[in-house]
Parts: sequence; structure tokens; C-alpha cells
Amino acid sequence: MDTKKCNKCGKVKPLPEMTRRRDEETGEFKYLAYCKSCKAEYQKSTRLKNTALSQFLSRQSQAYGI
Repeated sequence: MDTKKCNKCGKVKPLPEMTRRRDEETGEFKYLAYCKSCKAEYQKSTRLKNTALSQFLSRQSQAYGI
């Protein structure tokens, strides 16, 4: 089985554990630089950060009538 190294955690993992996307021109799958677990961790932290920012901006706009 083929393997690839994750750029974030540095572990060598089999291709099914790596994230992939379909190439628009050829339709082939391309494996990305991060494993699925690192990508999920990044998305979770980004979602939490953006939610907090959105709530803060909403409170500011309500306070100042924007």
C-alpha cells in the first residue's frame, strides 16, 4: 500500500488516511498534504474561532446600533 507523510503531524500514513480531492480537469483523486485527523482538528479549531468572532461582532453591532 502506498504511503504519504503528513506535513502537519509528520507521521507517514497510508493513502486512505490522507485527505483527497478530485481534480477538476482529469477527474483523478489528488492526495493533499494533511491527514484526515489533522484536517479535522484544524477545521474544528477554525470553526470554534470563527463562531466566537461572529458572536463578538454580533454583540458589538447590537451595542452600537450598527
